[in-house]
Amino acid sequence: MTILIAGHNGFIGQNLTRKTDTPTKKLGRHEALSESGHKISINWENNQQLADLLQNCTAVVNLIARSHHTNEHAAHPDHLKKFYTRDNTIPALKLADACIQAGTPKYIYISSIKANVETSSEGLST
Repeated sequence: MTILIAGHNGFIGQNLTRKTDTPTKKLGRHEALSESGHKISINWENNQQLADLLQNCTAVVNLIARSHHTNEHAAHPDHLKKFYTRDNTIPALKLADACIQAGTPKYIYISSIKANVETSSEGLST
């Protein structure tokens, strides 16, 4: 059994990678690491490359996301939507498609986007 951890450099990914005894492949935004540590540049537009990476994987744990943002895009909310789509939606869909193509039976998505309670100006918590 081998799992692919997508987003292995993030907070959850680092801890999951360190704690698991299961052989892992690791996937980041720009490169992947095989079980042996071999680096592979990733092209998210190449569905076959992603499917090949998933060969012999019994599960994918997808942690790739932009879950927290700064005020860098406050004046331009359309920029934030563009980055959110690029960093969250597209990789999740591409990885799910690759799982189907490769026959990977389990796809697990975990997000910490609402791990911290936010309070609005009206005092409402989300």
